[in-house]
Amino acid sequence: MTLLREILLKNSSLKNLVYNATIIGRDATDFSLSQGKVVTVSPKNQITVTLKFTGRFLHPAEASLLLISKPKNGTGGTMMTFALKGEVLNFKAICHFCGILNIYLFAIPIN
Repeated sequence: MTLLREILLKNSSLKNLVYNATIIGRDATDFSLSQGKVVTVSPKNQITVTLKFTGRFLHPAEASLLLISKPKNGTGGTMMTFALKGEVLNFKAICHFCGILNIYLFAIPIN
């Protein structure tokens, strides 16, 4: 099951905001960003970041999205943290049989 959610980032400053995006935590592999690892918000603008959750297990998945700014001088960046939680609530079990094995009966004469 794959689910998409959006996070709206706004930039009210007169400079580009550039963030390195990292997902950390116990179930970080269940979450991903469609934009990649670098998020750029142009001045006086906004951007929508799409987050993808792929549920693999029945237990709730938890992780954190870190957006760490990249300052021009290399020091003094800021960080935003988003707590991520995904849970599979409804699922449909399927039953599938495939004919990988064929059973043959044959007689073995014993002398």
